Amino acid sequence: MPVLRSTEMENLLILISSHPDPIHATKQWRKQARGGILCPECTSIRRSQFPTPVDIVLRERPEQTICEPIWWTGVSIFHRDFIEQIRKHMGRFTFGKCFLEDGTVVEEYVTCYSRDYIVIRGTAESEYGICSTCGTTTSMGHFPHCIPEFYLKYGPIYQDGSGNMLIDEALFCEMELSPWRGLFEFDRIPVRPEPLDGQHLPIDPPMSLLH
Repeated sequence: MPVLRSTEMENLLILISSHPDPIHATKQWRKQARGGILCPECTSIRRSQFPTPVDIVLRERPEQTICEPIWWTGVSIFHRDFIEQIRKHMGRFTFGKCFLEDGTVVEEYVTCYSRDYIVIRGTAESEYGICSTCGTTTSMGHFPHCIPEFYLKYGPIYQDGSGNMLIDEALFCEMELSPWRGLFEFDRIPVRPEPLDGQHLPIDPPMSLLH
């Protein structure tokens, strides 16, 4: 078990992050993807393109990592063995392949995203990036972080606008993550009835539906 179930009576999502060397897509792929699968302004995944997969060309082969964001994009890659443990819960996601410049498929890694995403919220001082082209909202929130309940419609697996994955704590506790021991980190983010920042973001449901 990677973590013990929290003894507190609160619902938690686990944010997964990794810390090997940075990973880059090729400049050619980024140029071709902008305005296609990636927003030309913020380079986030254009979720209006769902279920088109993100087939990405990497500049270098990834090291042994559980997941890793790709610099200058809103795309993350995930180890296939990690994904296979939770894939049955990912019916709302589409999966893409990873390639090297010579056309070699990097079999160990995939990309994934869904039409929906969530925003990690912060305190009243928090600011959020909202793309004027595609509308993707990303968090620059101040601690403590939280997830508003109204985002959690589908579960138990979510992504934010930057491609980071969040997993329900109960499912996370069932996963076998020993192959990546020492290569990843996780943060427990509580789920709250309402955001702590007191803001209403464009991605949020209409105010009339929240009360």
